Amino acid sequence: MKIKCEWMNRNEAITNPDGQIIPCCFFANKLMVSMWFDYPQTYSLKDHIKNKGEASKLTNYPLNAFEAVHDPILKSYIEQKDKLNIFNNSMEEILDQPWWKELYESWKDEEKVSPVCKKYCSVEDD
Repeated sequence: MKIKCEWMNRNEAITNPDGQIIPCCFFANKLMVSMWFDYPQTYSLKDHIKNKGEASKLTNYPLNAFEAVHDPILKSYIEQKDKLNIFNNSMEEILDQPWWKELYESWKDEEKVSPVCKKYCSVEDD
């Protein structure tokens, strides 16, 4: 497996409305949904509806949003989210955070790579 990140190749990233600096749109969507569903909670969709009473909002999100619980890179991002937020740090400070190297290094390890990267950015080895 090889990961080819078009966003990184273009030196682009996304700023979510909450100030989070994210490597790409695919990752941004998964992050927002995961944080909205109180990641890393692993309760079921049924429990979420019962506890939050937000059934109407759930129709707008794919059920696979709950797969985020099994994403080591996403988990690491959320653990460091305050350091990766433009409202807390400058862009230079954010891009100097170790998480970006962790993301890049994860592409070399099948056990660590984000399912998001694997799904959208995998290319055949040359």
